[in-house]
Amino acid sequence: MKKKIFAGILCLAVLGALAACTPNTGAGGGSSVTENVSEELPASTPAEGAVNVAADYTELEIFGANVKFKMADPTYFWDCQDNFGSAEVDTVFIISKDGAPVEGYSSIEPLSGITFHIGDSVLESAASLQKTYKHWDGIDLQVEDVQHGVFTRRLQGESSSLYFESYCMVYEGNFEGDIHDAYYEVELRLYKNDYTEEEISAIIAEYHTIIDTFTFAA
Repeated sequence: MKKKIFAGILCLAVLGALAACTPNTGAGGGSSVTENVSEELPASTPAEGAVNVAADYTELEIFGANVKFKMADPTYFWDCQDNFGSAEVDTVFIISKDGAPVEGYSSIEPLSGITFHIGDSVLESAASLQKTYKHWDGIDLQVEDVQHGVFTRRLQGESSSLYFESYCMVYEGNFEGDIHDAYYEVELRLYKNDYTEEEISAIIAEYHTIIDTFTFAA
């Protein structure tokens, strides 16, 4: 497991049991599925002016639900369909120009990318989260309660080497007919020393495109 990309996930797990952390009978464990679903992007989407947005949605199976979102065209991410041995993780979109597969990604450290994972940051107090991320990542975390599509909380922080941002949500997960609340995060960890300023801007912009177009699939 890449201890740096998952440090936030693991340390937050220590703070309290996850209400939704029952065995994943839907997705997770590297069983994510991505596919394109043709659909028009609403003209009001905030990310449209930031990057060239793909014509089609990418669909992803997560913990107890199916979601869809738009990526950039060309993209800076590749879905490795790997949970790195963590039951809380559905998949990681590893940074890769044009979305090309990343050879030997399991030995890359630190590993930059977007982690789709179970997480209860939406329930934790701002003070507790700030203390945790200061200790583990050395960042001064900003915690903001938002109404941003399906997301209700945003975390953001930065150091000289790391850009961190995560959007958090709670939804009704469907686990083979058993419906209960699931707590989830879409988290970007970008280790800046590995990328140019131009690449960093493009990667963050595409992450925001994903967040701005993120919704549940039928």
